[in-house]
Amino acid sequence: MLRARNDRFGLFLPSHIYLGSRAYKICVGVDCMHEIRLRKPWTRTSDTEPESVVVDVPDETPLSGFPEGSEACVVYQRGFNLPSGLTGTEMVELIIRAWHGDLKSVSINGINFPITESPLVVDLANVMQRFNRIEITINAGLSQEPRLTGEVLLGIKESAESR
Repeated sequence: MLRARNDRFGLFLPSHIYLGSRAYKICVGVDCMHEIRLRKPWTRTSDTEPESVVVDVPDETPLSGFPEGSEACVVYQRGFNLPSGLTGTEMVELIIRAWHGDLKSVSINGINFPITESPLVVDLANVMQRFNRIEITINAGLSQEPRLTGEVLLGIKESAESR
């Protein structure tokens, strides 16, 4: 059944079509990207903390035992399933919006990706599996605690060839 209202707020949104309980964004003349935020649970391990800590991202949990001017290294890990409903014609990207410190490495399923400036965008086309594991390593910067300060998300958009 096709509906034209938002079930959550009871509002009509001209930019969406509602089919059953699912919302589909309508895009005309622009690239649309569906975003899936990769929030809690992330596991954070650090050489300044005795045990790993479960955090949300953006990470606002202070590092315990982080001394000023430390050479601390933080590793964030999280798993995620392959998003449902993909047809194989979409582009899937990992987007890391912001971080403090020096981003040392980003790997998905054990495959390392080159590091660029923020926001970092990684094409996941050839590495996605049914279950995936992200690992992000950040070294302390100039008196900054190493941490993920921005969202980490999956961006899904229709590839140019399929339009």
